[in-house]
Amino acid sequence: MERMKRYEEEKKKRMKELSSVLSFLTDKVGLKMHKGLFQREKSLEYFRGVNFHVHVLAHRQHILSLIPTFVADGLVTKMDDLDDSIKLGQQMLNFRLLIQMRKDPGIMHTNAKIPKYVV
Repeated sequence: MERMKRYEEEKKKRMKELSSVLSFLTDKVGLKMHKGLFQREKSLEYFRGVNFHVHVLAHRQHILSLIPTFVADGLVTKMDDLDDSIKLGQQMLNFRLLIQMRKDPGIMHTNAKIPKYVV
């Protein structure tokens, strides 16, 4: 029971750190958000993964200061190249802050520009 309690506290702490990184990128840095439909019914906001990596690498020092638990554990130790940015994005996917989606195959617009992958 004690281990489960520690696990939940640690999970909550890590989720808060990753949420602060995501809100920093969307609110302060200006990661461009697009509006779309999920399963042709529910609206959602998405951003392209390429833009995510560009902004993460441009603001690496501040992002590392927002995630001290991940740095202390060695999960994300530096933010020098694309692989380190991918590790950060993968942690956000693991904690279900982001969901990877693909374009809807039911859309028949040939002239519409639709990203192959969205995050």
